[in-house]
Amino acid sequence: MRRGVTPLVRAMLIVLACDPDERCNLVNDPRCAGVAAQLRAELDRLMTEVGITHDKMPLDDGVKQQLPDQKIR
Repeated sequence: MRRGVTPLVRAMLIVLACDPDERCNLVNDPRCAGVAAQLRAELDRLMTEVGITHDKMPLDDGVKQQLPDQKIR
């Protein structure tokens, strides 16, 4: 797992030529483990190269049943 990434963030590995609707995430498919590992290593390398030590992407909490706080509407 990349530095600074929580288990709630899901990586995506999609073959757009075969799955243009992006319905099948292959990131955990054992047949794609090598490709997924290469992509993770390249992302880590690039983040290090540009000085990013922590991934600050906010987590998507999904659709909620309640409205957001009045202050941010």
